[in-house]
Amino acid sequence: MEMIAIQAVMGGIGAGISAYGTYFEGKASENAARYNANVKDIEAQIAEEQAAYKSSEIVNRNRYKTHLAAAGAIESGLELTGTYRDMLRQSTTIGQQDADMAIYEGSIKAYGSRLTASRYRADAENYGKAAIIGAGAKLLGVAASSMNKASSLSSDFNFSSSGSSGDIPYEANW
Repeated sequence: MEMIAIQAVMGGIGAGISAYGTYFEGKASENAARYNANVKDIEAQIAEEQAAYKSSEIVNRNRYKTHLAAAGAIESGLELTGTYRDMLRQSTTIGQQDADMAIYEGSIKAYGSRLTASRYRADAENYGKAAIIGAGAKLLGVAASSMNKASSLSSDFNFSSSGSSGDIPYEANW
């Protein structure tokens, strides 16, 4: 009987350690997913800031080139009317389109990073739930196993109340 009690205690301790490990494994996965989500949020912010910087650079460079071309034309005696003026305006428009494209590309990259961050957050939540469920399942599994062992042990000892030996009301029939 003592051996059975020791086995039960050892099984319980083992189940507890296993459940603890399962829980913290899930929590570690949850923390890693949250960290990855934060990294993706930062990447999204960086993509937007880089796009704004690139757009600003394109606008400034185009403005400089347009003003330089206009100054060169005036210096050489051309008037800024008609075809030449239209050409400068078209150059400015193309430069603005390039700047807008830089903003658009940055926003697409940022959007992708935010979607990934959102997926990581969902994963983190699921890992946290799985940690609790996994630990609980391990503990319930050991409890069920212990109950099965106890049931099989009690069937090994067939106690009957129809005792044939006088003073002992219950005797074990082995």
